[in-house]
Amino acid sequence: MITGDATYLKNLNRRIILEHIVASPGLSRAELAKITGLNKATITSQISTLLEEGLLLESGTPSHSFVGRKPIPLTLNKNAGCALGIDLDSDHANLLLTDLSGKRLQQKTVQFSDRKPETIIEELHQTIHAFSSGSIGPLVGIGLGIHGIVDHDEQVIFIPRLEWTIADVKQRLQQKHQVPVFVDNNANLSAYAERVYCYPVHNLISISAYSGIGLGMIINDQIYRGMDGFAGEVGHMIVVPQGKPCPCGNHGCWERYASDQHALLFLADTLGVDSLTWEEVKRGINRGAPIEQEMNQLLMYWVVGLNNVINIFNPEILILNSSLARVFPEFVTQIKTRLQSRMTHCRVLATSTLGKNACALGGAALAIRQFLGVERLDFMKNDPAS
Repeated sequence: MITGDATYLKNLNRRIILEHIVASPGLSRAELAKITGLNKATITSQISTLLEEGLLLESGTPSHSFVGRKPIPLTLNKNAGCALGIDLDSDHANLLLTDLSGKRLQQKTVQFSDRKPETIIEELHQTIHAFSSGSIGPLVGIGLGIHGIVDHDEQVIFIPRLEWTIADVKQRLQQKHQVPVFVDNNANLSAYAERVYCYPVHNLISISAYSGIGLGMIINDQIYRGMDGFAGEVGHMIVVPQGKPCPCGNHGCWERYASDQHALLFLADTLGVDSLTWEEVKRGINRGAPIEQEMNQLLMYWVVGLNNVINIFNPEILILNSSLARVFPEFVTQIKTRLQSRMTHCRVLATSTLGKNACALGGAALAIRQFLGVERLDFMKNDPAS
């Protein structure tokens, strides 16, 4: 039995009500009382407060007929504010603004003029101000994804491709924009977006493999960060002893062979061209480009890495987020075929439908969750692209 003082119980009841309304828009007061087990007086009091605060709206028409007084559907006021998610990569940032229901309002990609921390943070300041000034409601928070190590205090410890060490991005953004800022590893935010938008489960793993490879874990509905916040750096798992050097200081790291960026560089070098996209690789294969051996080698690197991940974590759901998986669905099928060890168990191995927007969506969702004061967000009924 949950016990606590009046303030604690009031906040707990508020959280429970909001979680249900966000997940199932259109619930009435009577339905909320039945679902939550809270008495009608508590429901009435809480709803009145949320309506006064502008967080809820009474709207719509009941989905079925009733005898007597019709119940009034309740929905989250999605225009009561907006949240900004940012995916900060080595030379650019993807900024995505959403309403409080997680629907995308605006999106912009910013290319940085150089990689110095001062330059990037100042250019972020300018873009955030211009980006959010014309939004539908006040900015309630910013969720920033970093392609590197972030500790439990949300301090940026190290970004390999930017060669940043100890950068207090959180405090500087908060001081400049006067809103809560949440900083996390990009793979963690991508995993959170998969949980909020796509997979309403308690446990999942997401692997992002664009410029590097990172792993985000959701365990019991919470992002798992490890003792110091460094969990999930599987891109620096060694798959080739004494292999290619990595900025982290090791040799033979998984991401130097299997991430989109490094795999495409390898294939471009093989074909004698400056650069490639996966769409160009697919067209080349269809025209008979001699890279079958290289693609088989890439497949091997992916199977080795995923075999290790699955055997260590035994995930319920494993999401692959990469352009390779999107352009070559048959590649994922081949991976599944080769993961047939009696020790390798994963209920679902799927390709992300959120793609490169996953991190920014996860950042915005984290800011919304903190603003609403809820533990669990479910945007399954919302299309982030709409």
